Amino acid sequence: MVIVNDEKTIEDLLKKKGITLLYFSSPTCSACGAIKEKLEVALKNFPKISAYEIPPFNTDEILASFSIFTFPAILLYIDGKEYIREARYFSVENLIKNINRYYELCNEK
Repeated sequence: MVIVNDEKTIEDLLKKKGITLLYFSSPTCSACGAIKEKLEVALKNFPKISAYEIPPFNTDEILASFSIFTFPAILLYIDGKEYIREARYFSVENLIKNINRYYELCNEK
């Protein structure tokens, strides 16, 4: 995952066609590291997904603009539109199943 903490860059990334995953994390969150590792392993099965990590430092405006109030948070966008939002307590396995469903639908074209 590429680390991005500039709001303009994130907006530009979401304007691109395709699937974009945003991962919001915090170094004080113990679950964030474990989930990130599982997510990075799973994303190897989805080579067309662009994944970015947004750390919480100096990004209060970014967190507010995406309505992120807790960590970890994962947002999946397809062609700039939000399709999946998971935060705090969620099943990584169900998240990966949902990502796979959208991934297959987008790549059937």
